[in-house]
Amino acid sequence: MGTDALLHLTQAIENTRSMEEIRIDLVTRGAQPVGRKAHAVAVAQAPAIGLLRVMFSEHPNFACRGIDLSPSDSSSDDAFAVE
Repeated sequence: MGTDALLHLTQAIENTRSMEEIRIDLVTRGAQPVGRKAHAVAVAQAPAIGLLRVMFSEHPNFACRGIDLSPSDSSSDDAFAVE
């Protein structure tokens, strides 16, 4: 889905509910480095993080939050599962 889906979602919200308070949570995995120990990051997810930052600054009615999970799977990931 990538950034196209996020961009189209933003445009649809702006066209239909431009004055409502909207919360958007973007969940990525290993997209940003953490700590002093260098490890590979998921570079393909960087555009989505950049777009989220632009949405946050250009749409004051959006409450945007980025959640970057650990690069490796863990049992605590179940807390973010959507049913």
